[in-house]
Amino acid sequence: MSRIGFNTPSALTAMGGYGFQELIASSAVTSLTDRFAIIQAKGDTNFSFVNDVPNGILTDASFTMIDGDVLYGFFHSINVASGKLRVYFTQE
Repeated sequence: MSRIGFNTPSALTAMGGYGFQELIASSAVTSLTDRFAIIQAKGDTNFSFVNDVPNGILTDASFTMIDGDVLYGFFHSINVASGKLRVYFTQE
């Protein structure tokens, strides 16, 4: 039986191998070196972000997600206005 390798950057990101952080209302991640591949709503949440991807929503000053929603991208500069997010770190 072959084993699944979890040492690639994409696998480590998907499995939370780079770690995660929880952000609550009035909290932010403003460091440009912190990058997140996955944003998960833990309850109805309103927040802003910058997404460094070639297509799609690149920035939004008032984005809303409902409980359980998940976004994928290359996010930074996340500011939570209300609710709670779980954000998963990735590497560039």
